[in-house]
Amino acid sequence: MELTKENIRKLRGLILFTAVVVVCLWKYEASLEILSFVWGVIFPFILGGAIAFVLNVPMNFVQRNLFPEERLEKSKTMKKLARPVSMLIVLFSVIAVIGLVMFVLIPQLGNTFSNLGRNIQAFIPQVQQEWRIIMSGTNNNYEQNKTQNSQNSNNQNFNNADNNQKNCKNSTNNSTNNSTKNNNNNNNN
Repeated sequence: MELTKENIRKLRGLILFTAVVVVCLWKYEASLEILSFVWGVIFPFILGGAIAFVLNVPMNFVQRNLFPEERLEKSKTMKKLARPVSMLIVLFSVIAVIGLVMFVLIPQLGNTFSNLGRNIQAFIPQVQQEWRIIMSGTNNNYEQNKTQNSQNSNNQNFNNADNNQKNCKNSTNNSTNNSTKNNNNNNNN
């Protein structure tokens, strides 16, 4: 890579950008504070631009229909007032639509939330009762299983003790029989 003036400028810009990114990542709390401050300053302008962009279309429509070009050519005052009057008409229309929606929608939302609150109050005891039934069934099953397991364990211990006693008797009998056989064999010899 040749070190021309253009390449040096690109490298300088790349190094500066990398340094800014490293500092922003290293001091991210300060970076976020700066960004929030900048956003607080810029936000009203962005909001105003968005509102102007949205209201421009109906404002042009009102201006074209209420103040046609033929009328505007005849009077200079009409030409000067066409845009502001169109803007006021659109603003009042939008405010009226928002107010109408709010007066129709807010009472409905209030009724919906009050009905929801009543339904939740009626629903909670039902859920608690179902939960108790489920948990009592689970506890009963748990207690039954625990009782069965302890009984099975006791039965197994009893059976093991019986088997141990039988095995002891058998081994005693076998050893007695073997010693008797050995004595008989010794006597025969």
